[in-house]
Amino acid sequence: MFKNFSNYEKKNWLLIIGILFFIVSAYILNRNAFNNIGILLLIFSLFIILIFFYFYSKKVNSEIYIFYYRYNKYLFLTISATILFLFAIFAYIKNWHNVFYLLSICSYICLFSLMKKINVICTAGSELLKKEKVKNLSIKFSIVLILVIFSIFAFKKYNLFYFLLLIFFMAFIFGSIFNKKNFIDEEKIYKEEILFLFFLFAIAIFLRIIKFADIPPGFTYDVRRAFDIINQIASGKSIGVFIGDIDVSSASLIFYEMYYFLKIFGFDMLNMRIFMVLHSIISIPIFFFLVKELYDKKIAIFSTIIFSLSFIFILYSRLDNGLYLAIFYLVLGLYFLIKGIKKGNIAYIVIAGIFTAFNMYTYHSAKVHILIAILIFFIYCFEITRIKKTYKNLIVLFIFLLSFLIFFFPLLYFIITQFNIFTQRATGISPTGISKELFITFYHNFKDIFYSFIVKGSNYEYVNLPFRPIFTGLEAFLFILGIGYLLYGWKSKNNLVILVWLVVSMLPEIYFSHHSNPYYFRMILIFPALAIVAGLGANVIYKSFEELFNCGSKYIYFIVIIILTINSIYVTKNDYFEKYAKDPIMKEQFDYVNREIEKFVLKNSNENKIFISQFYFNNRSMFCMQCYKSLIKPEIKDIFTIRLNELQKINTNVIFLVEGIFDGYFDYLKEFFPNLIIEKIKNEENLKFWIDPVFPEYLFLAIKISRDDIINAQGLIANYYSDNKIIKSEKIYNEFLPVNCGRIELTGSFELTDTDKYEFNIEDADFEVIVDNKKYTGYKLTKGLHSLKIILQKFSLDKKLNITIKNSKNELLQNIFFTNNKIFGIDAIYKAELSGNKLKKRENNIIKRINWFNPDINFIPGEGEFNVTWNGYYYAEKEGEYDFYLFSPKEFCNIIQVGNNEIFTIAGEKKDKKEIHLKKGWHKIRVKSYASIIQSVSGSYFKLKVKEPDDKEFKTIEYYKLKPFK
Repeated sequence: MFKNFSNYEKKNWLLIIGILFFIVSAYILNRNAFNNIGILLLIFSLFIILIFFYFYSKKVNSEIYIFYYRYNKYLFLTISATILFLFAIFAYIKNWHNVFYLLSICSYICLFSLMKKINVICTAGSELLKKEKVKNLSIKFSIVLILVIFSIFAFKKYNLFYFLLLIFFMAFIFGSIFNKKNFIDEEKIYKEEILFLFFLFAIAIFLRIIKFADIPPGFTYDVRRAFDIINQIASGKSIGVFIGDIDVSSASLIFYEMYYFLKIFGFDMLNMRIFMVLHSIISIPIFFFLVKELYDKKIAIFSTIIFSLSFIFILYSRLDNGLYLAIFYLVLGLYFLIKGIKKGNIAYIVIAGIFTAFNMYTYHSAKVHILIAILIFFIYCFEITRIKKTYKNLIVLFIFLLSFLIFFFPLLYFIITQFNIFTQRATGISPTGISKELFITFYHNFKDIFYSFIVKGSNYEYVNLPFRPIFTGLEAFLFILGIGYLLYGWKSKNNLVILVWLVVSMLPEIYFSHHSNPYYFRMILIFPALAIVAGLGANVIYKSFEELFNCGSKYIYFIVIIILTINSIYVTKNDYFEKYAKDPIMKEQFDYVNREIEKFVLKNSNENKIFISQFYFNNRSMFCMQCYKSLIKPEIKDIFTIRLNELQKINTNVIFLVEGIFDGYFDYLKEFFPNLIIEKIKNEENLKFWIDPVFPEYLFLAIKISRDDIINAQGLIANYYSDNKIIKSEKIYNEFLPVNCGRIELTGSFELTDTDKYEFNIEDADFEVIVDNKKYTGYKLTKGLHSLKIILQKFSLDKKLNITIKNSKNELLQNIFFTNNKIFGIDAIYKAELSGNKLKKRENNIIKRINWFNPDINFIPGEGEFNVTWNGYYYAEKEGEYDFYLFSPKEFCNIIQVGNNEIFTIAGEKKDKKEIHLKKGWHKIRVKSYASIIQSVSGSYFKLKVKEPDDKEFKTIEYYKLKPFK
């Protein structure tokens, strides 16, 4: 029926008709989006245009691949393999898993035995034709370059119709060039090319390992969760063939692969990155041979340069979340499949089935690998016009599918029997029913994917430099050239394979919606095909220049190689190792802060006891997985609940790792531990994710206290008096032997863990206890630090004196004394009545300016009553005008009184504040904060600030300028 189109002019009319319908459909759809008539015209126009290019493309002397069998041998082995697999299925259903694996291996042995029983008797011809001079090549090639530039411009304007229209014209010009000129050269690989390939491989390895531990700068939740699962495997837990947790929802094989790798090289999350890099490196030579099998060595080299050096491939190869395994198994599976078809080697076909099955166990979107493989098999091995011969190839397809199913069956059985668990992550995101809106969604998803190639990247930052397209600059230019060539020559089986590969790889991202735009994870299999398309574009350049200059083709070839290599290296260095590595959003996605804390913990864990603020634990999933696996167990603490007497029980140095709100909080400890070191790691990139939102100035703080300082801080100072003169002074602990004197004064401080009444006792001595500058008569003492003075006047000189303190529970308290007797901060009284629960809580010594209110009752945020009152004294260093301010959550009303003057009030939108004149010295201060509605039950920040004379801005009040009593 198509004989009438053999005439060249008639074929041109076919293109003109198709383009006219395309323009009409574009006009209709632009005026009325998704008009039914417009859609039908669009589909019809594309169909007409593809038919034109089918006839217009160079006729390829290509035969279909037909397999010849030795029936008396292959049939027995095929049937045996099938029967063994059926018995294996029965064993698996009966939970005889070891029997299943044994029978599966036997089935594979039968399949591999078919290697010499089936041969290819008809192979594909070559695209090689006798070279003909292309007329007006320089003009045609110039027009192609102009069309590329304009098509990119149209693309950047997000006009898909004009882009395609320009591509059609470009493809038409390709036809006038490559209908008379070879596009593929069948040549052997020369020594220079082998040397370059080794050089390329070395550069590719270098780009995958340089700054390996720093870029990416941390580990995402996916990696931490994977590491947690691997640790479970290491502890002997069986996780089954599929992990049904909603936050994982993945086949388990990938975790077992990682487990055995880490078992050899060490259980460290960084080794998971090495695991991916190795798979990426191995993929490169396999990819080269795959492309060479499809085309020729030149296109293979061009494509491999992009595949091994370009930004997107470097980025994905260095991620540690297992995603690159999908690319690895795809490249392996397709190489052995195409190699097996073309060589008639059944062993290759079986191996291809195994690797295809492997990909079913990787990322969900990799499951379209099997569809790509089946379509490739049909492209090469079936032809409708020769169905009587090619239907015999079904037995080879059956062998491929059987080898695939044997390995895939455990997961397939899970999918069949527990389908709801397998698809639980798709709930709510998979479309239901067929409607016009569904096609609109698919169309927009397709456009998002298409634009991401050279115009606008994904907004999912950590899988891409934000909004960077896959190809930029020269690579984008080559990609457009490759698209034009594929469209012109789509009837060539090799080109059709690439087109099928591209389209099928998009399907998971087209079908499933995601908040990113687009989500590269769901189209991960497309990336090798994109590199091939750009490689085809590079070959267009090479072939055109070869014809234009008509000499020195070898030099032109290597010039193209060198330019493409230098460009890819430069762009990757600039975009990945500079822009991507330093991008704040990317650092936040990789939990950069958490990574820095983990590195600090692992580096300092041997000689230090490490306390970590619960803020990090509560806000970071799988916090410090490496720490726990390394048997390093930093203690997660609410830093506000840490007491100094806890440190006395620790036999090492102590480090606190805390967030930004603790800037200045630990300064008072210098009075106890003079060698205290406070290391402040600043938030120079202005990160916001995983940073304390109220005080984001620092990534984190590290407070270091030496064991010697902790030991030296313990005890009390004993002053021995005779005739009101000190005759001796020494440090004592709970028990001490007095010297001959008239009076002993023990001074220092002590720390209580509960608010209660306490009983002091020193046998064989008369004593008086003064707590917080007030004689202690048995009244309740609040938990926290208190100053202490014990005066002894009558005591025995021949026995040791022992100081004991008991509370109402008769608990003996020891090792609670400190030589320093300075108490800082101001008293606080909390009152709360929320949802019927009452809370009264009083704490001494609100150090400096911060309090974290974390009530010991359960309630729902809402109406109620909460207030806190601070009382104490503020020290004015010099006479002058002072201005005070209390930072608090928005829902709180605040009042500040200094002396008898109320100088600061804030209630909702109303604010009233004034300065106060203070003389040098201590001044009574009272601060109130109250709220009728509590927005958060997790805690509230308060920060007391002051603007002293000559100050331009408010600053936090230093710890030594606040005390609870005179």
